[in-house]
Amino acid sequence: METATRIGAAPLAVRARDELARLDAGDRSGEAGAGRPELTPTEARIAELVGGGATNREVAAELFISVKTVEGTLSRVYRKVGVRSRAGLAEPVRRELDAFVDHRLLTVEVEDGRALVGVSHEAVLSGWAPLAQAIRDAAAALRARQTVEQAAADWTQAGRRDAYLWERDRILAATALLATPLPTGRPPPTVARPRLLRRRRTVPANPEHGLPIDDQVPLSPDGAAFLDAGLRRAEAAQRRARRRRTQAFAALSALLALALLAAGIAVAQRQTAVRQQRIATARQLVVQAEAARATDPRAALLLGIAALRLQSSPETQTSLVNTLTTTHYASALTGHKGPVREVAYTPDSSILASASWDMTVRLWNVGQARPRPIGRPLRHTGAVYEVAFTPDGRTLATGNFEDSTRLYSVADPSRPRLLSRLTGRTEWVYAVAFAPNGRSLATGDRDGNVILWDLDKLNDLRDRPLQHACALAGRGLSRDEWSRYVAGLPYQATCPP
Repeated sequence: METATRIGAAPLAVRARDELARLDAGDRSGEAGAGRPELTPTEARIAELVGGGATNREVAAELFISVKTVEGTLSRVYRKVGVRSRAGLAEPVRRELDAFVDHRLLTVEVEDGRALVGVSHEAVLSGWAPLAQAIRDAAAALRARQTVEQAAADWTQAGRRDAYLWERDRILAATALLATPLPTGRPPPTVARPRLLRRRRTVPANPEHGLPIDDQVPLSPDGAAFLDAGLRRAEAAQRRARRRRTQAFAALSALLALALLAAGIAVAQRQTAVRQQRIATARQLVVQAEAARATDPRAALLLGIAALRLQSSPETQTSLVNTLTTTHYASALTGHKGPVREVAYTPDSSILASASWDMTVRLWNVGQARPRPIGRPLRHTGAVYEVAFTPDGRTLATGNFEDSTRLYSVADPSRPRLLSRLTGRTEWVYAVAFAPNGRSLATGDRDGNVILWDLDKLNDLRDRPLQHACALAGRGLSRDEWSRYVAGLPYQATCPP
């Protein structure tokens, strides 16, 4: 007791007694009664104070707890130790301490009617790990209190300027140290105890000894006011920061809304400008189409189509309909690379032949809604001036700068076949024409000659070429000629006798 009193560690002795009581509960359970639950450190501390004659209000002030908490804890103590009132607590408390006194770990003395418990030997303070840890925690709390008090004194001397206040993290760290399990006296009434207690609830127990946090190291009014002012300033700073973030978010949201609105207006204006440009261009094309309708129907059609594509309106549609109803233009056949000199239809108007200076004759299928070329061009060695079909439409004659007039079979227009070349005074043929019966052909040349060609014999020659050839030759190949020209095959008479 003397050592504890000398170092000012009487509360630590009480903590030591609580822990030893908990550890020795098993040995004492047989003596105190089998199956009786043991007291917690807080319950034992309250029982000790009440057993020493303290009132509920004095116990609450000593331990910094409410009177209702003291009353509720006493009810549990009564049930555990088997008494009905506070008068019966003195004996149970004495029995709780007997085990430690018998082992000469603690001493008990009575002074002014109150029991004082002390530590018998200094080795207990360092040899018992939980108590040693409690002493270190208490020392840290005392150092923290000294630091807080010094900072509070500087703050008060400087006129309590905010520049001397601590930051929130430092205040919370100091609060955690001040909330170590160190029983203290009654705090001054100016201590901002509720705020510090609220902060203390977030501070866990020391992980090394697991003791619950029940008390605080008291601060002077200036120290408590210093921490309270720091917390208030930190909270105000947090509120200002939240307000600034809210204002910044609102400003950014407003700017974003304005940007989106401006973008929408710009898009709408651009769409309006494009639409107006298309309308103006379509009207201009309508004017040009009407101007070209009489002289260039095809150009008028193209301009009218473009106008209707740009702007579908009654104006553009009416203009295109007028072009279609006032012109006889059907379509354009393109493909020649030079001037076209002559064109000719078959009698059924399904095939059209075109002659050009690009030395080709082209066949066109004009019996469909959209004319298209048929097969490949018929190529010549000079410019072609004239084309004509026979009355049956199966033969085509062409006149050109060559020394012959060509005849083509167009029974299959996709695969025209050259029948013959009419040679003679036919250089630079400018005109060709078939007789209505198709048996003769007339050609006109550069020298002013008109030549008639008998096509009956030509047709017969085309139909029976072998008979005419044998008649003209008078015989076929002899055996000697056969063996010379047709070696390896048996002799065969090529012309009938």
